[in-house]
Amino acid sequence: MNILLLLIFLLAVTSLILIHRLHVKESFLKVLQVYHFYSISHVCYTAIAINFFGDIRFVDAGAPFAFGYGPLLYHGIITSVKEMDKEMRNRILFHLIPIPIFWIAFIVLLSDPLLREQFRWKYYLVLGIGQGISLLGYGGWAIYLTGSKKIVSQLGDRSRMINVASVLILFMASFGIVVMFSRVLPQKSMPPTIGLYIIYGFLLSAQLSVARYLYKRIKGTSKTEDNLSAQVAVQKAEPAYEKSGIPTELLAEYNLRLQNLISENHIHLDSSLSIEKVASLLGISAHYTSQLFSRIHNESFINYINKLRINHACFLLTRYEQKGIDEIIFECGFGSKATFNRVFKNLKGCTPSQFRNS
Repeated sequence: MNILLLLIFLLAVTSLILIHRLHVKESFLKVLQVYHFYSISHVCYTAIAINFFGDIRFVDAGAPFAFGYGPLLYHGIITSVKEMDKEMRNRILFHLIPIPIFWIAFIVLLSDPLLREQFRWKYYLVLGIGQGISLLGYGGWAIYLTGSKKIVSQLGDRSRMINVASVLILFMASFGIVVMFSRVLPQKSMPPTIGLYIIYGFLLSAQLSVARYLYKRIKGTSKTEDNLSAQVAVQKAEPAYEKSGIPTELLAEYNLRLQNLISENHIHLDSSLSIEKVASLLGISAHYTSQLFSRIHNESFINYINKLRINHACFLLTRYEQKGIDEIIFECGFGSKATFNRVFKNLKGCTPSQFRNS
């Protein structure tokens, strides 16, 4: 068991290092960081419980860690689709309500042997049902949501990792309910070690899936950096910006962050996107962001974003014939049909209907 916990710990630490190496300010990566710190806390607590408190099974069995994984999955999916905003932060508290309630109950029972003896089985029953409902609810919601082609297209290469996490959470929920009911009926209880191996085997699988995603992203980032370095080597700064003092190499680094936000978070499909919002996501000033588009891409912010949106619209028009044009307009981030038609015709030389029928 200690080896299994150590593997989870090492994978979590490795993933945190990979996240740090990405140097990207994304809400999704922040959620991943919280998940890894939470996993580290979980396995460290379990290691201490089974090695130093083995005679008090309640120390490990009663800890309500499972309540945290469903909300983390939920916010991981939400932040994959859009960046964290004030409304989303306020919503986090609602999803975390069960955690302090059960931890308080757990600590009270742990500190009082008489209460623990009297209410332990009732606590196990409520804990098992509560964690089962939480994990089944979040896992089922995630499976349902990722069945949408629109959501899958927004998730991009995160969809596989999130699907794995969703399935693991559903398995963990099902098995957790069985384990908790076995504790309520001790005469039919399964050996505690088997339950621990299965549950932490699920956690190890989840860690492997996340580490694989981060490793692939690091490799993709390295390739992009190589391409950008080649571009920078032959690119000359425009005279109009020579007084700015911003090295082209630095702008190339900002562009790398931008490409990650576009490919991973699909920020160009956000209808409220502005140059100020892009600057905030990149962690730089609007002035630097403006120069990023002018010097690296040789066009304005709005023209660059509109090209990405129209390219996505063309993909939807040809790939999903059942989608109406009005629905595609919304999915591509345009605020009105008139703007969409005008930009589409300027870039493609025809209307969206003509493009679809050609």
